[in-house]
Amino acid sequence: MDESTLLIGLCRSLAMSALVILGYSRVIQATTGAVAGNIGVGFLFAAAGILSMNDPVIFAPGVFYDGRVPILALAYTFSGLAGAMITAIVLGGYRIWLGGAGVYAGLISISVTAAAGIAVGMIPNRFFRQRLGRPAALSAAATMSTVSVLALPHLSVASFNYHAVMLIMIANPIGIFLLHDFLSNEGKRMRLFRALEHDAAVDPLTKLVNRRAFDAKAALALSLGHNPNGEYSVIMIDIDHFKAVNDTFGHDTGDTVLMNVASIIAASVRKADIVARFGGEEIAVLLPGLGSQKAAAVAEKIRLRVEANIVTSQAGGVSVTISAGASATNIHRTEVAEALKAADAALYTAKRSGRNRVEMAFAA
Repeated sequence: MDESTLLIGLCRSLAMSALVILGYSRVIQATTGAVAGNIGVGFLFAAAGILSMNDPVIFAPGVFYDGRVPILALAYTFSGLAGAMITAIVLGGYRIWLGGAGVYAGLISISVTAAAGIAVGMIPNRFFRQRLGRPAALSAAATMSTVSVLALPHLSVASFNYHAVMLIMIANPIGIFLLHDFLSNEGKRMRLFRALEHDAAVDPLTKLVNRRAFDAKAALALSLGHNPNGEYSVIMIDIDHFKAVNDTFGHDTGDTVLMNVASIIAASVRKADIVARFGGEEIAVLLPGLGSQKAAAVAEKIRLRVEANIVTSQAGGVSVTISAGASATNIHRTEVAEALKAADAALYTAKRSGRNRVEMAFAA
């Protein structure tokens, strides 16, 4: 076996790495939550390992190079324990299905590499001060997979020279370094993208979603799969005499009051509900699946909690009240924009009727 054959194998592994990186981005974007993401990446790594095992560079009977070892070594680092276990189990099962004289050696290689990757992956980042510290440790640990040659049948071991083993021991670290670097950069890119996406969707003062994000979330929350009966309600909330609070106590206190009211509203609804700052001191709440009576009850609960709350500020204790307008309808006959208009009209009715009250409206 010459170096040119190994170079061909490395080029194949690089092509596989490109597919893994592309899939890694897609999985992270498509999943919500760390657990779901880790499971998705675990299956992605397993699929990449299977593809690589189907296209090996054969050095000798029972001895070959593929991209399985780098993938197993990096599974824990990029998909957590759940993803690493999925990768190892799937690849182990596939190796059993492939059969052949090297099946036991293959299982040992998979087990040892996965265990080594998990052990190194659990080491805290503070122990790796250099950028290449962790991939170097993973590469060193992954070389333990070569002990699997001891499990090969005697005839298979006798048929190859140890120059091939040395080439594999060089190729695997190269694959680990390259894939680790690519995936790390892709992970950073995705984290930056999500941070920018979050900043674009969230009001920086109240930490509530903004109007644009509200519209997108409302469309999803009221879709047939999430809200089959189509019933929903919206509440429009406005802080009473908020301009007077700013004029009397200053805008810093006004900001504190607004943040406090937003926090009360968010804490008074379900996780499935959507709370958004529409501008100024106006806050909207979407209540999927709730009719008029329950919506009115939610609005009243919010009103009472705000009324009973005293905001501590540099200017002393400040208390405010809110006015609210609620509208109940069904997505099959009324769009959210029309329901918001009806709730807004009810809000102004509450203000004209003396404030610190809830008014109900029914959207057409």
